[in-house]
Amino acid sequence: MPKRTKINGPASQKEIKGALKTHTQPHQQIRLLAIRMATVGQWTRAQIGQAVGKGRATIGRWLKSYQHGGIETLLDRKYAGKQPTLRSDDIDALKEVLREGRFKTAKEIAHWLKTQRGIELISGVYYWLSKLIGRHKVPRKVHHQQDPQRFRFLQANSLLNNSSLLIDGLFTSLYGTERVSTPCQNQINSPSR
Repeated sequence: MPKRTKINGPASQKEIKGALKTHTQPHQQIRLLAIRMATVGQWTRAQIGQAVGKGRATIGRWLKSYQHGGIETLLDRKYAGKQPTLRSDDIDALKEVLREGRFKTAKEIAHWLKTQRGIELISGVYYWLSKLIGRHKVPRKVHHQQDPQRFRFLQANSLLNNSSLLIDGLFTSLYGTERVSTPCQNQINSPSR
């Protein structure tokens, strides 16, 4: 049977309870709750970990940091997250060349970043374009037989709004006459009652 965890750390039960009320970040509250459970001494590390949704080894690390430095050391996160690929001066330079309109493709931007700034972005060009509100300069290709007037009509009248009226209106605008409904093939072949 695993032994129960009981620690008498630098902080008292009242201090831990007070810290639980003042620290509102979820990761801080989970750590403080685990420490509070460990000071009570009724649970094992595995049971504490299961209660807070962490592993036994994580609870052990938290207990060790709490015993060595108290609540402040327990709540201190030592990592800051991933640093952005482009620094602020790189972002300013990219904004400037985007305003000039030098590029037509993302490959051209990636090549410029590699040659001029020494940064190799493989798939992050679209991320930075969306972040800097860059837009594609080259419009999408349009079929040579597409009629701009018909296209504008379809854009103005969405298929979601009154689809039967739209079809009648489209038919009328395209061919100049009303659409004639024809009976379905299964209605012709079905026996009449």
